[in-house]
Amino acid sequence: MTIQSSVRSLKQAGDGDTGIPAPHHGAGRIAPGAYHGHYGHGPDRNGPPDPASAGIDLRFLFGVLRRHKVLIIGLVSLITVCAALYVSQLTPLYRADAQIVLDPDRRNIVPVQKVVGDLSVDWQTAETEAAVIASHELAREAVLRLQLADSELFNPEPKAGEAESRGMVALFKDLLRQGTANLRVWLQDVGVLAAPPPPRRAGDGTAAQTVREPWEQVPATESNTDPLIERLTSQYLAGLSVFASERSRVITVRYISTDPRFAAVAANTTAALYIESQAETKTEVTNKAGDWLRGRVEEVQARLLESRSRLHEFRQQSGLGNGSGPSLPAQQLAQLNSQLVNARGNMAEVRARYEQVQQLLKNPGEIETAAAVLDSDLIEQLRVQEIRLNRRVAELETQFRDSHPKMINARAELANLQDRIENEVGKIASNLGNEYQVAQVRVRNLETEIARLQSRIDELNDAEVKLQTLQSEVDANEELYRTLLQRLKETSVQEDTIQQPDARIINQAQPPGGPFYPNKKIFVAMAFIVSAGLAVCLAFLLEYLDAGFRSLTQMENQTGHPSLGLVPAVKLRRNQQPHSTLALRQGSIFAESIRTLRTSLMLAPGGKRPSVVMVTSSVPHEGKTSTTLSLAAQMVQTGQRCIVVDCDLRVANLGGYLGFADRLGLSDFLAGNARLDEVIEVDPASGVHFITAGSEVYHPDELLGSDVMVNLVRALAQEYETVILDTPPVLAVSDALLLAGKADAVVYLVHWGKTKRELVQRGLQHLAAVGAPYIGLVLSHVDLRKHAQYDYTDSGQYYGDAYRKYYGAR
Repeated sequence: MTIQSSVRSLKQAGDGDTGIPAPHHGAGRIAPGAYHGHYGHGPDRNGPPDPASAGIDLRFLFGVLRRHKVLIIGLVSLITVCAALYVSQLTPLYRADAQIVLDPDRRNIVPVQKVVGDLSVDWQTAETEAAVIASHELAREAVLRLQLADSELFNPEPKAGEAESRGMVALFKDLLRQGTANLRVWLQDVGVLAAPPPPRRAGDGTAAQTVREPWEQVPATESNTDPLIERLTSQYLAGLSVFASERSRVITVRYISTDPRFAAVAANTTAALYIESQAETKTEVTNKAGDWLRGRVEEVQARLLESRSRLHEFRQQSGLGNGSGPSLPAQQLAQLNSQLVNARGNMAEVRARYEQVQQLLKNPGEIETAAAVLDSDLIEQLRVQEIRLNRRVAELETQFRDSHPKMINARAELANLQDRIENEVGKIASNLGNEYQVAQVRVRNLETEIARLQSRIDELNDAEVKLQTLQSEVDANEELYRTLLQRLKETSVQEDTIQQPDARIINQAQPPGGPFYPNKKIFVAMAFIVSAGLAVCLAFLLEYLDAGFRSLTQMENQTGHPSLGLVPAVKLRRNQQPHSTLALRQGSIFAESIRTLRTSLMLAPGGKRPSVVMVTSSVPHEGKTSTTLSLAAQMVQTGQRCIVVDCDLRVANLGGYLGFADRLGLSDFLAGNARLDEVIEVDPASGVHFITAGSEVYHPDELLGSDVMVNLVRALAQEYETVILDTPPVLAVSDALLLAGKADAVVYLVHWGKTKRELVQRGLQHLAAVGAPYIGLVLSHVDLRKHAQYDYTDSGQYYGDAYRKYYGAR
């Protein structure tokens, strides 16, 4: 079919009747989802897996190190050299140790209790003594003893020029201070800063006097009046360190200095000052204790005499003696209580007998018990006579009548006897009544006397309590006096003896033979190790952050689509295009990559090459136009008829790329403003036929999705062996998706190492969603030197000595 016949067919399609037979795809069209790898590339190929989707093996690790070897070597070298330079500038430091042992187990020559007790050797004590050795006061003594104010090591003389520079610095500081003060006053005047409160005043109003704070009224000490000594003390403490051993009684005094001899002298001086301070402290404390005890003894002695005097006066006033037994009123009270008990018992007995006699008097018939109650011999005798008379009367009653004279005489005699007994009982009752009254009087008298004595005893008890208090005070003062006097005697003995310290020096510090800091070998080695680790971590971080594809195998494994090849980055001269170099440099790597791409397209499944090929990508600037023209130029060189159609109606690149800008193109033809023969151009350099994008349109998607576009593709496919559609990016606009179904194969370009994998996956999903046919992936802009460093089967496929030797031999 000629171009003119194609034009007529397309015009008929514009009138509503295409008149064109079925599309020229038939068996040549590749079914959607069909898979074909390039030269053995495919997802089921052997080779190292993608590190992002499979386990990391040693080959991958070494590959990462190889790819970033410049970074690793550079960073390690830089840090190591800097560390070596730094350590060479460090001032060497020397360390000297003196050792002190806490030794409180000294012989006590005088067997008396010490004023300052021996140290209890434990961990807390050792730590405490270590803190004492490292104290500010002891360091100050060391500064004074070593005369560090005159030492060049601590107080060097300013060199020539330093005095002038220090004067300039001081002048600058004064100017800065004055300027700050003036600025503060100005800010207070304008109200930005609050004015400071006036100083507090005190006085009678005639003369103002500033009130000083309590801490300002503390008298200045020697350290406050000598800032140089304080500064030297701080410097001295900076080099001093003291630590105690956890398993022994040894304390190590360590000094670090830039002078080895001074380090040893400082450690020994500090240790010696500590030993001396212990003895001096003991002597000072003992002397102070002796003075304090003397004052206390005199005070307690006076207090003892006063308490004894008060005790003596109270005894005389109270009448209490020195006896320890019971007092006389107490003895009398005890006797009266005993008598009262007896009197009350006697009174109760008399009362009982009296009441019983009174009962007998009321009932004469019970007189027979009188003897037992009254305890009277006369009544007992009378009772015996009464019994006899009763027996006689009873006998006479058996013999005589009541009127008989014997009966009358016997009864009269019995009545007289009973009257006599009754009279006797009455006398006894009267006596018992008197006796009972006497007993009551005695009991009352005893109770009265006892109450009087009890009151007296209570008074004496109160006095006894006070007496005991006074006696206790005297006893306490005597005990305290004896204790203080004994302790004063012991302290006086210790004042006359030499105080022994509780520690001694067991190892004197010696000047060290060499510096301990810096250890240059270890320092540089550590810098090398740390920098190596940092560089390796940075390399793996960069590898992890690499979101692009680096090889065909990696791209196939992650997308599931076959790869067609890769297109290396080409260095061109000015105004030179990649496709124009194919004829000039047919043995170049770029030319071989384009030939490989064409061959991969020719080996499509189904045994027939695709006649319509769409070239697209995920995002712009991935090399679609240059790859399309290079592929077309390669086909033309092999004798194939090929045409390139610029389907990017939004950003027209092809015309400007070939120098045919502002020509009629695809948009003009689809809009009916141009004929097909008017929009087809020929590149004179490569012989490639092409159609530019044409004029700018507002709705390119409507034109690309029209039937005219379908008929155009059919017509071109009948006229040319290969039609290549250069389409916009898939993710940028939807134009490429409209054309995907019109192509036999889709060449999907991926910028090497730049296009993110997520974008590629998303673009492929969009193409699959619209039913795109066979999709082949191509890596563009590949840096072959870096690409060869990746451990994939395609790494170095187009780069290496063998390839260059092969083409160099031809």
